[in-house]
Amino acid sequence: GRNEKISAEARDAILARGEELGQALAERLPEVEQLLAMPGADQIEVGKKLRGQAQPLIDEHYRTVLRLKPRLAPIKAAVFPLKRNHDQLVATAKEVRRRLQLGSEMRTVYDDTGAIGKLYRRQDEIGTPFCITVDFDTIGQGKDPALAGTVTVRDRDTMAQERVPIAELESYLRDKLRG
Repeated sequence: GRNEKISAEARDAILARGEELGQALAERLPEVEQLLAMPGADQIEVGKKLRGQAQPLIDEHYRTVLRLKPRLAPIKAAVFPLKRNHDQLVATAKEVRRRLQLGSEMRTVYDDTGAIGKLYRRQDEIGTPFCITVDFDTIGQGKDPALAGTVTVRDRDTMAQERVPIAELESYLRDKLRG
């Protein structure tokens, strides 16, 4: 798109460099960040599109993880509802957190202040070994009725996700924390 705020030369330089980087984006993420930091890059449409495509890759490439041994982590698990404005998901997530907190010596937190990916990243940064997501399958509104009463448990180090029945969640986490 045309933008009067930057010169044609600056726009052309950004476009040319962006096209060059687009060929091997994954290997050249640091260069993409430098390109997006150029004056005027955020004011043109191509810069906005490039940022939208590159930001998830940049986040993944520069994922910050505090790799504490799970038994040493101050917060053992974080519980999230998939949607923060869905009353049943929120109530179920808070109940799961309450059960974990009361049923054991496991310090847990509840968070619904962002998108699920950002919530995962935030917990990775502080060393929380397990993130528990309450989704529509948990409350029986998903595609598979067999998943009702289960939650998704994400491992910080492997990023693997596993469905675990809520009734078995506490013992599942204890076993993982011993290992």
